[in-house]
Amino acid sequence: MNIVVGASGRVGMALVKELNKREMPVTAVIRDADKAKMFSSDTEVCIADVFDVDALTKAFKGAHSVFLLTPESMHSENVMEDAEKVIANYRKAIMKTGVKRIVGLSSMGAQLGEGSGNLFISYKLERAFADLPVQATFIRPAYYYSNWIGYVEVAREYGVLPTFFDPSQKIAMVSPGDVAEFAAIVMRSEALSAPVYEITGPVAYSSADVAQIFGEYLNREVIPQQIPREQWIPTLTGVGFSADAAHNMALMTETVVNTVVFGEKPENLIVWNTEMKEYLANL
Repeated sequence: MNIVVGASGRVGMALVKELNKREMPVTAVIRDADKAKMFSSDTEVCIADVFDVDALTKAFKGAHSVFLLTPESMHSENVMEDAEKVIANYRKAIMKTGVKRIVGLSSMGAQLGEGSGNLFISYKLERAFADLPVQATFIRPAYYYSNWIGYVEVAREYGVLPTFFDPSQKIAMVSPGDVAEFAAIVMRSEALSAPVYEITGPVAYSSADVAQIFGEYLNREVIPQQIPREQWIPTLTGVGFSADAAHNMALMTETVVNTVVFGEKPENLIVWNTEMKEYLANL
């Protein structure tokens, strides 16, 4: 049995579908029971909160492989403390149930460690199971195309694309669906057991590139509008982020802006094939 934690998210949902396509038995672990109807009848659904170790242990019982991620809430008052609680619960559930394999959703840049905001959570996740008798593989995606989707209506109405980045800065990006497809391949193959795989899409895009793609998608001119560094946190708290969540998001953004080579081993980078135009067209 394969367990997918966070199965109602973009990558998790796509991964469940990919495992179903490959006729691999899968249990989708979600927190909100109302989302159970999102899954097909051939998918077992388990309701469990990652902060509830007993519920997680029940969900992991009988599993060979588990797909783990660290859910990050924009409303968290202590992002790192919450992440550490979730990771500790994963450890306890794995030790109690005898799970043999972990495939973890990390992030490109996870190797940078402390001071990198939300990326530090991925750093912690990757190092949390080294002393346990499990095979652990972590997938580090580039910047998700889906991170831009919240701006579609702004672009449609006002013709601008807000961005924290210099409009000319190229950033490695990837489709969440491509990450899920690769994760399904890893979960199916015991041979794909490297400690880390970094994955990106075929093109690195700048904010100006994304604005042009949005313009073509919306059939109107869209201009990138850079948000100054001093406005990052006020902008984030203005849309509902807690002070700590905004702080960590700003640290992560600053890390992306200031890091010339973001991946740890660019020579081993896995390149998947979905371009951003295709991703938008299939939403």
